[in-house]
Amino acid sequence: MDIVQLSKVTGVSSRAIHHYCQLGLVGHTDAEENDAFDEADIHSVKLLNMATNSGFKIRDVIKVVDAKHNGQTDTLYLALNELAQRAELSTDEQDTRALMSLKSELSAFISEA
Repeated sequence: MDIVQLSKVTGVSSRAIHHYCQLGLVGHTDAEENDAFDEADIHSVKLLNMATNSGFKIRDVIKVVDAKHNGQTDTLYLALNELAQRAELSTDEQDTRALMSLKSELSAFISEA
């Protein structure tokens, strides 16, 4: 799929996806030119979007992505625990739902082959 299709599927702007590509967070080498986005990229874009919308810094998300690629499961599970704790402490129902949704998306990201 190309960047426009990925944008439609995820609801994330093409500009944001392009930025994620430049950071090396989604896609493959020359992904935009080769229409090389796949199912894993859909999960990654959703995770990135949800995380940044929930107040996480992109550098923190990069750490999680790097941890996944390097097989550092301890770091991944620490991120899940942090999300659970933030959700428990949240007094805003909408924030709690967003954090739990992000936790679910992160769990799916972690379990990807």
